[in-house]
Amino acid sequence: MIKIVWEFEEQRWRDPLSRAAFEAGLDGVRHYLADLRCPVHGESPSVVVRGETEDTIRLDLRGCCDRLVGPARAKLAELEGGSEVEKG
Repeated sequence: MIKIVWEFEEQRWRDPLSRAAFEAGLDGVRHYLADLRCPVHGESPSVVVRGETEDTIRLDLRGCCDRLVGPARAKLAELEGGSEVEKG
């Protein structure tokens, strides 16, 4: 299962409608990455939501090792046109 990690205070969202739309998009990302597993450790990647407000949000990825993060990065890039990725 793809875990979503929020790295900012959720109450900073000004508009509940934009929050709901963003969460629907996250569900799509979760579904798109659902089949990815590390071939070494069997782990799934985590999607990390970063930013101070809905205006500064960006998605990163975390995984157990490069054998997971690399393919996850490529797949997320297909979906979003690029994303920063973090190993850890």
